[in-house]
Amino acid sequence: IGNSTSDNLDIIFDWGVDKEYVGLDEDTHSYGDFDFDLEIYGAGPVPVAFSYSSAPEEVEFLSTTADGTYTIVASFWDAAAAAEPMLPINFTPTLTVTKKGVFERSFDLTGVWNSAIGGNEQGNANAYLDVAYFVKTGSTYQLYDMDDNLLVTGKSGAIKNAIKNISKARKGGRK
Repeated sequence: IGNSTSDNLDIIFDWGVDKEYVGLDEDTHSYGDFDFDLEIYGAGPVPVAFSYSSAPEEVEFLSTTADGTYTIVASFWDAAAAAEPMLPINFTPTLTVTKKGVFERSFDLTGVWNSAIGGNEQGNANAYLDVAYFVKTGSTYQLYDMDDNLLVTGKSGAIKNAIKNISKARKGGRK
């Protein structure tokens, strides 16, 4: 397996889709049955990239997208899509932003949503959460938290991999 790099940004929102819970029907159900969403907003009120029907939700933000500032929004859309749990579930979601070969940053969203309050469709006024934002300039991304703290910055992993490959060649292929 070789190292990989990309000029794109990968954003994954996982609410524990591999976990199971017991429903009022006494059967086991997947956390993936709950309807969470992931959206990326530019300057306007319409998402420029989104994932509405995957578990976990995933967006590959293409480097060909216009330069600008983009906000990453995670949301709990609908609790009714899943069987009602026997006990309320306090979700432990994670949102991960990755620029392959350059950086990876995860956001722990534990305690933001639970099954008792539900999602947007149940009237939850806090169903949407602005998690972070990034500034894209060419293939360079600067990732910030919502308090304007710069978390990571990175251009391309191509240079990093080229140096690694040259180093390997000099060592005769040894790691």
